[in-house]
Amino acid sequence: MGSPPARARRVAWSALGDEGYDTVNPAIPTRRLPIEALAAWIAARNDPLFRQDSPLTHIVTDSMGGLVAAHRRPRLGRVVTIAPPHHGSEIADLLSGFALYHRIFGPVGSQRKTNPPPGLTDRLGRVDYPLGVIAGDRALAPLAWLVIPGPNDGRVSVASAKLAGMADHASIHATHVAMMRNPRAIALTPHFRRRGRFSASPPDTLDAAPGLC
Repeated sequence: MGSPPARARRVAWSALGDEGYDTVNPAIPTRRLPIEALAAWIAARNDPLFRQDSPLTHIVTDSMGGLVAAHRRPRLGRVVTIAPPHHGSEIADLLSGFALYHRIFGPVGSQRKTNPPPGLTDRLGRVDYPLGVIAGDRALAPLAWLVIPGPNDGRVSVASAKLAGMADHASIHATHVAMMRNPRAIALTPHFRRRGRFSASPPDTLDAAPGLC
């Protein structure tokens, strides 16, 4: 879920397919709908991922896709969010007043700020599922060095990516736009699926058979 470049999506999902997963990769209209409407749009899709009788389903998201992961499906397995702006982005704070910004990012643009609209966090729900968060700490844009405190990927800080209730967190040396094709991020994703952590801990009791991603 999310809107990384098409090539990056193909690299990441091909790696999951090589691991034996059946993958569903909906092209979510993140530039047309707010986060709440995106969740409804996803739920209305007629994919195996969203049926009540679906197999155990694991979710991998990129960037904004992490903000709709809480709207979960029946038989949810483990969730990996890559570069999610869980607590917003200072870049959005700075640029959200410009028309071009809204033309590029749509209505979700204002929801990416560090002070999101009232009630948004409550509507997204709490983390009561196995969640692994991967954040980047490489920023190339000088603007990011000036406005984002602490390690960041040029758009989202490592601190903003973290979320209360997550099972584990990993930081990798990559920029925001390169995360989905970063070899380390690609390797960590199925590792969390198998073990429920990014570290080399033994697998827990969650169904270990391949499911949907």
